[in-house]
Amino acid sequence: MAKIDINKLAMMITEDPDVFLENELDGFERRRNPYDFERRRKPSNAPDPSRIKPVEIYNYAKDVIGNRWPDAEKYLVISPQYCYLYARDVVKKRFPEGENAILRIPMLILAYVEHVYKGRWEAAESHMLNDRHVLDRYLRYIGMTEQEMIRTNRELGQRLGRNDDDTLSEGYSMSNTDPGQVAGNPKDRIQRARQAVHEYAIKIRQAERKGDRQAVEHYRNELRNILDDLKYDWQNDPIASELID
Repeated sequence: MAKIDINKLAMMITEDPDVFLENELDGFERRRNPYDFERRRKPSNAPDPSRIKPVEIYNYAKDVIGNRWPDAEKYLVISPQYCYLYARDVVKKRFPEGENAILRIPMLILAYVEHVYKGRWEAAESHMLNDRHVLDRYLRYIGMTEQEMIRTNRELGQRLGRNDDDTLSEGYSMSNTDPGQVAGNPKDRIQRARQAVHEYAIKIRQAERKGDRQAVEHYRNELRNILDDLKYDWQNDPIASELID
């Protein structure tokens, strides 16, 4: 006959069954997998977020709560890096409360666009103008030239003193030079070339996301042939040359 644990039996009789079951499961979870048990803890048992660092807020939300920690978010926004990581790994979508902080660092803007926002972020475009590498990569991601970006962002255009009458021959770099314009090229040829770059940037990006290397090479060759036929100096155009090379 199995030995009866009198103390446990008495606890089962006298305690609320749900409380007893919860205590037993807690003990089992602690023995079986402490990490899983910690993830089941409630935010009500969390530390005071005003007394810990942003990295600790991020880690606690991600690894312990497994979800957002609303009471701590106002203390997280002092750190652009952890606002981004919190959006990517915890919120898993836009985190508007932390976007002003993210806007302070161009590389974080780019990461946020690619991994969280997943599309054009017009409010951030003026914050990338001083970082050429970030801006070029952002333009490739959204499939636009710099001039097109400025034209379609009214706030940015006003800030830069541009208007809808600006011609494409002004170029789409922030400098006064036009790296894609060949001497004697008419404006319509430049426009056609840049339109091709815009269209093929989208095709190439979509093929890269699908992992279709054959399609990527096909689109690159097509774009090269189009630009060569237009006598467009794509090798001196940072966007076109990166797409083709």
